[in-house]
Amino acid sequence: TDAGKATSQLEQTFALYVTARSTWFEKYMANDDAEAYRSSTLTPAASKVVAELGALIELLRKEAESGYQARNASLRAQATALLVGGILVAVLALASTWVIVSGFSRRMDVALQVIRQLSQMDLRERIGVSGTDDLAQLLAQLEAFRQALTRVVQGVQERANRVASSSQEIAQASHELSGRTERQASGLE
Repeated sequence: TDAGKATSQLEQTFALYVTARSTWFEKYMANDDAEAYRSSTLTPAASKVVAELGALIELLRKEAESGYQARNASLRAQATALLVGGILVAVLALASTWVIVSGFSRRMDVALQVIRQLSQMDLRERIGVSGTDDLAQLLAQLEAFRQALTRVVQGVQERANRVASSSQEIAQASHELSGRTERQASGLE
């Protein structure tokens, strides 16, 4: 990497600086023109170390910033994916709820319609039952009630028909008896 190359170059430059400093120190201790050596060799070597160190720091800062931006972009992408996923889950939950509620509502409307028909003694329509939930059980009980009520009404109609038929027979017999009685009464006179 660029940082590895810059670090290697800095190590070489620093080694040259350390050598130049040792030489300068020896010249200084020997009073052997240390000032000229310092100006011509040691100071430029130190400046080069500082410059390369600054360049390495800047390179590391840029790499860190680039890594930060890449991680930030990755986090944004993940956040966006989570947000979209959350929205999809919410939409699916709402759709599922709507389907369930509308299905329940339709079946509840059927139950109310059946109750209205039964209250008006309209027993002609069979109640369709599907499912096993509480509403399906309610509809099944309403159908059983409708069937029982239908049997009661049919029984009452049969008895009423028998009573009507018997009344007609009695009326006819009474009429015949009345006619005979009148004939006999006129025959006695």
